[in-house]
Amino acid sequence: MEERKLRDRSLRQNRWTEMPALTIAIALMMTSIINGRAIAQTDSAASATADPPTIHAGDVWVDRLASGDKEFKVESINGDTVSFNQWGAQIESDKQWNTLVYRSLTEEMAPPITYSKPIQVFPFPLTPGKTWTDNAKWEEKASDIRGHSDVEGKVGNWEEVTVPAGTFHAIRVDVTIQAIGRAGARDVTNLTYWYAPKVNRFVKYHYQSQSEGNLIDAQMVSYKPGS
Repeated sequence: MEERKLRDRSLRQNRWTEMPALTIAIALMMTSIINGRAIAQTDSAASATADPPTIHAGDVWVDRLASGDKEFKVESINGDTVSFNQWGAQIESDKQWNTLVYRSLTEEMAPPITYSKPIQVFPFPLTPGKTWTDNAKWEEKASDIRGHSDVEGKVGNWEEVTVPAGTFHAIRVDVTIQAIGRAGARDVTNLTYWYAPKVNRFVKYHYQSQSEGNLIDAQMVSYKPGS
């Protein structure tokens, strides 16, 4: 009888001794699961894709530039062509913001430039790490000047970008455009923008042209969708 009591007591002690190890094992397993989910969510967020925008006539964004707050407004949509006023310049693009008719953002009196096809500056869908090239012929009819532009770009990572309108989940894109015209005339434009799907457009924008020698630094102040 005494031996049985001692044996039962030993078994109970062993069970209690094993409990902390079991608890630790369960805790480690749960931590591993949680960390796995966190890593999966991080990887998913890093590889998320920004789809093409949904643009409507009457959409208005207000941006803050060095010269003050200015509107970027969609005036009309005709088929696949979007006509908009970007900070005082009348521009036409396709439904993904790729330019068809361009007017200088820094020189009010500059004549329009017409491209043979939409020049791809917004290569939707935007996915981190994506690279692309494009080219298009262009014509400045007012001056009877023709040439072509070559585009190289890379999509960066998603970032939390804070501008006057608030903080947005946006994806960074860097673009270089080389325009070559008659008699070897050449211009290089560097463009960086942060595209936010929530507002169907960039929320932050840097532009530098070698020939113009001007920098545009714009940050979104507000967004009002059209009807």
